[in-house]
Amino acid sequence: MGMPEYKATHSVIEAVRQALADGRQLAAGRVLAGELDSGGATTVDLEKIAEQADTSLRTIRYAVQTYRFATRVGLSESDMERIGWTKLAVVTSGASDDMTKEDVIAMCEGRTVTELRAVVAGIAGSVKVVTFSLNKSQRRELEAALIRHGAVRVGRGLTGKEAALMKIVSGGE
Repeated sequence: MGMPEYKATHSVIEAVRQALADGRQLAAGRVLAGELDSGGATTVDLEKIAEQADTSLRTIRYAVQTYRFATRVGLSESDMERIGWTKLAVVTSGASDDMTKEDVIAMCEGRTVTELRAVVAGIAGSVKVVTFSLNKSQRRELEAALIRHGAVRVGRGLTGKEAALMKIVSGGE
């Protein structure tokens, strides 16, 4: 006899939907992590929950991952609220296993999201976001060039884009 099939309750789906609608991704992450940790839901069930909550699986996964990271390092609900979802998500994406609450707070304090992304990417100094308007063919060409110069495909994006671009600009291999 197998495990009974998990079916998210209406209250779980509504709690996630409402939290996301209110911009409270960490609250959604708390609810979802609770469902996963209780043994009721599996990561496969997250896709069903995402569909029923009218959101993407990516949003659901980020919410859980970011909430779990924040609680693992010991951030309180008020710490999480003060730092904010976007900054926590950025830190989570580049967090080391030995990061502490103090590390996270110090990293986020006084930095914009753009500056924080640069710190996580290992870029020193002041940063400026540069935007290009490229068609699909041009984007593919640029991505291929970046990969040839050291960028790495991760999911739908690339990491190490900045270093790869600077290699291209400086003529380095």
